[in-house]
Amino acid sequence: MARRNAAAATDSSRNTSDLEEFLVGRLRRLAKQLRRQKATNDEAEAKLLLHDVIRGHKDVGDVPRELLADFKKVVEERLQEAAANIYLRSL
Repeated sequence: MARRNAAAATDSSRNTSDLEEFLVGRLRRLAKQLRRQKATNDEAEAKLLLHDVIRGHKDVGDVPRELLADFKKVVEERLQEAAANIYLRSL
């Protein structure tokens, strides 16, 4: 009887440990997925801000600080694309 109770307690703690490992792993995967989605959303928002600035609806000073790096990246990408297009048309 005592062995059975000890075995049940061991199984219970093992199941709890397995469940905890599973949940921790799931939380890590979800956090990683959330970071990727946030980065994608920030880049999309930076692109929208760039269009608003180009159209004159907003000023560059209206860009929130947390989006400045993404905004700069989008502007640099667009400048490179424009330079490449100009170069190709001049050939």
